[in-house]
Amino acid sequence: MRLALVDPVTQNIEIVEGFGVTKKFFEAEVGGLTSADACRNLIYATDRSEDLLYVVDPRRKSVVASVPLASKPEHVRFVADTDETWVTEPSSERIEFFTLPDPDTPPDC
Repeated sequence: MRLALVDPVTQNIEIVEGFGVTKKFFEAEVGGLTSADACRNLIYATDRSEDLLYVVDPRRKSVVASVPLASKPEHVRFVADTDETWVTEPSSERIEFFTLPDPDTPPDC
C-alpha cells in the first residue's frame, strides 16, 4: 500500500511506501490505508490491515512513527486546538485519542 503526496502548486505526485497490504475479501478490498489527515507539517494515516496509526513526514517521504490501535480504524482527524489525533473505530464503538509530543508547535492546519 502506498500514500500519494500531491503538490498543490505543481500537481507533482510523490509516493510514500511502507504500509500494510490491501487484502481481497469476496472481491471487495479490505484493509490498507483507510484515512489520512494533515497538520503541523505531518500526515496522520490509519492502516486497517495492520491496525496502526502512522505519522508520515512528507518532506522525508517516510513514516516517522506508528502506534497500534485497539481495533479496526475508519477515520483519522487531527484537532489542532488540543494537539490530538482522533481515530474512529466503529467495530468497537470507540474513538482513540493520541497527543503530539511537542505542544509548543504552532498550529498550521
